[in-house]
Amino acid sequence: MQKFDPINWTARRRLALWLLPAQRLAIEYAPWFAGVYLITFAIYSYLFTQLIFTNHTFPNAWIYPYPSFNTFYAGRWFADIVILLGGRSGAQALEFAVASAIQVGNAFIFARLLGVRKSWLILLFGLFLTLHPAFLDYYSFHVDHISFVVGDTLALVGVVTLSKIDRLRISVPLAIACFVISLAIHQPKVALIATLLLIWLLETAQKETPARTARNVLIAAVVYLVALAIYYLSAKMTVSVEGFRNEINSSAEVLHQLQAAYAQTYLNFTSRVDYLPAHLQLLPAACIVAGFISILVCSSAVSASSALISIGLLLAIPVALQFSYVINGQTWTNSGRILTPHAYVLLFLIACGLRLRL
Repeated sequence: MQKFDPINWTARRRLALWLLPAQRLAIEYAPWFAGVYLITFAIYSYLFTQLIFTNHTFPNAWIYPYPSFNTFYAGRWFADIVILLGGRSGAQALEFAVASAIQVGNAFIFARLLGVRKSWLILLFGLFLTLHPAFLDYYSFHVDHISFVVGDTLALVGVVTLSKIDRLRISVPLAIACFVISLAIHQPKVALIATLLLIWLLETAQKETPARTARNVLIAAVVYLVALAIYYLSAKMTVSVEGFRNEINSSAEVLHQLQAAYAQTYLNFTSRVDYLPAHLQLLPAACIVAGFISILVCSSAVSASSALISIGLLLAIPVALQFSYVINGQTWTNSGRILTPHAYVLLFLIACGLRLRL
């Protein structure tokens, strides 16, 4: 007869307690995952099944060395690890199939962050964040498509960790680790992380006391700054070739980009909306205004202090969206991979404006 081992039994019990919620989530989201993925396949079937030629097709098909220029020039040392695990080259159809599945998961994580439970809303969240034009730019990089969406996953998981886990000794290190690795995949994720943190804090301001919201603002700021510092040190240790991809703005350039952030954000949601017919170009801006008003009304119902905090957070959104340019003015312009945070903000504000919740 096998001797009873209390330590082993406790470990198994803890593992079962962790796996049970994961099993429930898998059962809950499986039909919506299948639905969103099939619709994505139907709309982008040519990307799943045909060879698309871009200026990255042949370079991305070559076998990448490890470490590659991503590490010693671009500071993307974890992107190199993802590429290494994927066989060190990019197969277009496979990358798109896997990355699309991960992106559907990202949409569901975002819905979870906002507390969305209704089945039809989960489906709409999935479709919005898989079909938004900004994410199509990921596909231009056949060797990087998976790493780009994994970077989004890590940013989302980091914010959800802060949102859902009350024990700071667990949530803070996990969030920092997620943010550092996300930045090491692609530095412009710095804007996505900042944007998602603001979204979480705006959610808090509409529901929690001002003291709780202020506490979360402090936690978010500390986690964000520590993650930036750790990534900066890691980049210093790995980058050996200077270039525009690893430049940092001077203080004067930072101030200039901070001032330009509001004008650029306005243009990105109005005249630069080329993915809608001309007569609907202002629709995203109208959704943003409706979302702002809804947030202020809800936070005012909590307290005047919550409303003031919300105003400050809303004013910070344009800076967060443009934060890649605040840090490095040489960041690519008019590129979907840089503008993906706009999709998350737009969906969040649409949900707020229409009060789409539980």
